[in-house]
Amino acid sequence: MGQYIYECYYVKMQWEKEAALEMILSLHKQVANLTEQLMENANKMEGIESMKTDLFIKERNNNEELRHVRKELLDVSYHVD
Repeated sequence: MGQYIYECYYVKMQWEKEAALEMILSLHKQVANLTEQLMENANKMEGIESMKTDLFIKERNNNEELRHVRKELLDVSYHVD
């Protein structure tokens, strides 16, 4: 009877060990997938930040050009009056 109990206990421990290993492997795969997604999102963010910087520079250049044109219009208007 003692041998039977020992065998049952051993089988149960092996089953729990296998279940734990399967869970660890599953979690490892999930972490790998999440890491990959995070890297992809980080790369997208870098691209977005680059576009944001480009747009900011273009906006600043356009504003400077508008200021220059306004100044010229005011100068012309002043000389016409």
